[in-house]
Amino acid sequence: MKKQFYFVSFFLGLLVHIAFLFFFVDGLQAEFSKSSRWRYIVIHHSGTRIGNLQIFDNYHRRRGMKNGAAYHFVIGNGTADKGDGQIEVSSRWKRQIEGGHCRQRWVNKIGIGICLVGNFDHTRPTRKQMHSLVSLCKLLRSRYYIPLSNIKGHGHIKGEKTNCPGKNFSIQEFKKMLVEEEQRTFKISD
Repeated sequence: MKKQFYFVSFFLGLLVHIAFLFFFVDGLQAEFSKSSRWRYIVIHHSGTRIGNLQIFDNYHRRRGMKNGAAYHFVIGNGTADKGDGQIEVSSRWKRQIEGGHCRQRWVNKIGIGICLVGNFDHTRPTRKQMHSLVSLCKLLRSRYYIPLSNIKGHGHIKGEKTNCPGKNFSIQEFKKMLVEEEQRTFKISD
C-alpha cells in the first residue's frame, strides 16, 4: 500500500510539474534537443527592477549582439506585462545556440543562461520566481545530466568579475531547494 502511495504521488507530482511548465513557460514548444553541449546552468539577475525577454532582447541588440537577448531563459517578476514566475524562452534556446551571458566564451558555449528579473542587491527573488527556477533547473538537469556542482551564479564563474545574481540570492539555498524538490518528486521507495 505504501509503495502504491509513493507511485501515485510520483505521477501526480509529475503531472503537476508538466502542467506548471505548460502554464508558465512561454514558448515551451522549443525543443529540448538531444545535444550533449549543455554542461552548466548559470543564474543571473537582470539588475533592473522591471523587465522581460523583449526588453532585454532590444537592449542587447542595441549593444551589438546580433543574436539578441544574451540569455536562454528569462523568469519574470510580474512587471512589464509578464507574470510573476513566468518563464520566457529566448530564440537562443529555440535555435540551440550559445549564450552571450558571460564574458568567458567557454561558458557561453556550454552554459545555459537563466536570468531572473530583478536587482537582488536590493530585493530578493519572488517566491514564484524561485519556484519556476527550481522547476526549470530540475527539467534541464534531468534532460542534460547537469551535475549540481555545475549550477553556478554568474559571479561564481572563474574570471567573471561581478556579484551577479546579487547579494540577496543565495546559490546554496537555491541548490538546497532544488535537491529537496528532486527528492520529493522522484521518491518511489519505502
